[in-house]
Amino acid sequence: MSTDENGLEGLTKDISIIKSAIRANSGFLRHILAAPVMGGVGIAIGMLAIILPLAWEIAGRRYGTIGAAPPGVLIILISVTALAVIAVGVWKNAALTRAARKVDSRYTLLTLFDELAEHPAIHAQGAVVLLATVLAIVAGRAGAGNLVLAAIAGGIGTTFMLYAVAFLLKEYMLAALWLYLVTGAAVLLPEISALVLTAAGIGPGFLIFGVLCNRVKREADRS
Repeated sequence: MSTDENGLEGLTKDISIIKSAIRANSGFLRHILAAPVMGGVGIAIGMLAIILPLAWEIAGRRYGTIGAAPPGVLIILISVTALAVIAVGVWKNAALTRAARKVDSRYTLLTLFDELAEHPAIHAQGAVVLLATVLAIVAGRAGAGNLVLAAIAGGIGTTFMLYAVAFLLKEYMLAALWLYLVTGAAVLLPEISALVLTAAGIGPGFLIFGVLCNRVKREADRS
């Protein structure tokens, strides 16, 4: 084997070692969850969390209850909501995968999820999501729409707080505090429609998050 080939093989091994070291600590996950990846996604989720609940609320008021709306209206609302959620989900997963491939081009969405699943903060997130889901189901069965919203907002807020603390991502902190305010409003103001509170609370919360992410990204680009 020539000297050049030996040097190339050594360089390849060194790069693999560096990539493994990055993946072995929170730095890799911080890169995945950081502002350059999530800014646009946060703004898109925020806009949908404002527009879609208001559309459902307007339809419900127009026809007395949402169940009394014509089948055509319900089909449109359900279809648009489902397509929007799927589109944002695909976009988010693609953005996360692109970010991972900047560290290692061999990454796929499945290997990324495997990497995420190994971090203690993600384990804590799973517990938070499970608790929020159970509380939302219990509240829903009791017909307490505002408490469903409180469980969802509190769950997302706590997840954001975990990211802020575990990965030192300050852009998650303000959004988490906002979502905690939404949780309190949902509990203390049951007379306000849950859909209206979603549009006025969760939507702006994600917009704040997206704007902060883009600001952090611009500051990083200038530095």
